[in-house]
Amino acid sequence: MTATEIGASITFSPRWWNMISSTRIFMASFCGHSFGDEDLSDKIAMSAHELLENAVKYSVSPDAPVNCTMRVQEDRVVVSVQNEADPAHFDVLQAEFAVIIQGDPMEMYIAKMQDSLMSDKSQLGLARIRAEGEAELNLITNHNSVIIEASFKLPESAKGLVA
Repeated sequence: MTATEIGASITFSPRWWNMISSTRIFMASFCGHSFGDEDLSDKIAMSAHELLENAVKYSVSPDAPVNCTMRVQEDRVVVSVQNEADPAHFDVLQAEFAVIIQGDPMEMYIAKMQDSLMSDKSQLGLARIRAEGEAELNLITNHNSVIIEASFKLPESAKGLVA
């Protein structure tokens, strides 16, 4: 991070499920104080929560670290969550991710909700982040690491607060 950027990071073990809610509360508070925009703070906190649930659920081991980072880059706020995962599952993740980021975010979210009625798994998290959070999503896989980023446009009213 440069001197004009702000951010926060937390790392924990998937054994600590309770850290997901604690991280959500921290993100909401941090963003609320940093940006002065409750709607943006709620979207960032919800997205961090959804991404962390996925990272913990699909982590390769209960002892592998999960990292959640929030940073400001120019006119965007980026939340990224990284975990260790089984590379054998990357193809499925990449295919699901490609489906979720296509088309209208709300239509995809509704389609995923309808699909969840017929399945034991909801798999709504990423679609929810895109639709309700109004975030752009990015997926990075590398060796045994998965990083998913949710990027939010920083409102004009908050830009001066972080520069």
